Amino acid sequence: MTSIATERLLLRPIEPRDLLPIASQINNLRVSQNLTRVVHPYYPDDFNRWNDRDKRHSHVFGITMKDEVIGVVGLESDAVGAEAELGYWLAETHWKQGLMGEAARAVRDFGFGRAGYDRLVSGYRHGNEASRRILIGLGFRHTGHKLTRSFALKRPVAIATVELTRREGLRERARK
Repeated sequence: MTSIATERLLLRPIEPRDLLPIASQINNLRVSQNLTRVVHPYYPDDFNRWNDRDKRHSHVFGITMKDEVIGVVGLESDAVGAEAELGYWLAETHWKQGLMGEAARAVRDFGFGRAGYDRLVSGYRHGNEASRRILIGLGFRHTGHKLTRSFALKRPVAIATVELTRREGLRERARK
């Protein structure tokens, strides 16, 4: 898998040395409560199970700054070409610096460019204003709402769903 450099970040494949930093950062309930598929508490074995998943149609990057992993961003899909889901999280110590928007923008462009997806989908938990701003800033448009189980909170949570087509994404990229 390839790496992507942005102005302040290097998005690179996740490596075994990332296990402990990722597990400790995502073990923060303020982070994991916004991710539907992440358990809390989160242990290194949870990371190993996630990292050992079927990766045939995924492009997942460790977000690194000064060679320190500070989060994860990626695209996951059931098939090549059609649609991928954008997911991400960032260590709380790096919130409110514009880093997640920078990383997600790079992965959006990668998704429509080298990965060749026609459509990206995502979502954010109601109340997660930062994630809503990131997705809207990337050009995603609202498509609906749904209830989904949060493994961290151990209950259903309301999610807003969003999508971005290749055409919309390329137009948004050209505007910026």
